[in-house]
Amino acid sequence: HKRRLKARTRDQDWAKVNKRALEENQRADRNAKEEKEIAAEAVEGFNPYARRKVKPKVLWKVGRDSEQDKVDVKEAEQTKAEAATKKKEAEAQQAEAPPTLVQEATVTGDGAHQFAIDEEALAKDSVASLVVGGHNAKKRRIRKGLSLEEYFERKSEGTL
Repeated sequence: HKRRLKARTRDQDWAKVNKRALEENQRADRNAKEEKEIAAEAVEGFNPYARRKVKPKVLWKVGRDSEQDKVDVKEAEQTKAEAATKKKEAEAQQAEAPPTLVQEATVTGDGAHQFAIDEEALAKDSVASLVVGGHNAKKRRIRKGLSLEEYFERKSEGTL
């Protein structure tokens, strides 16, 4: 049955037509691809994945005018210089001051009893921690930091 279909001239003619149409389509595809490549080469260094050349827009202005910034920078430098001199003066005064009791005790070695460890309290704490959850027990996070208001106050004062 299959041979008879292949042998019919009408089917053979249609097979030739289909084959020519397929070759024609493939030829058109190749030509289109070559035209695209030529167009891409004409555009200098075209990279479809490259970032586009767009100048960034400033959506809002942050900060202050440049004149005010210059004045603020000078003030900040002056305050830094003043703080440095105050720190040096405090260190000089501290060096001249007589040593405190704790400093004397550490130098002489007599103050060892001041820092004695309470072993009973440590033992109770360790037993309690084993019962509650041991080393894997979650500790609550203590939040330390500035509120937003404090931040802006200190920023305006220049003490950040």
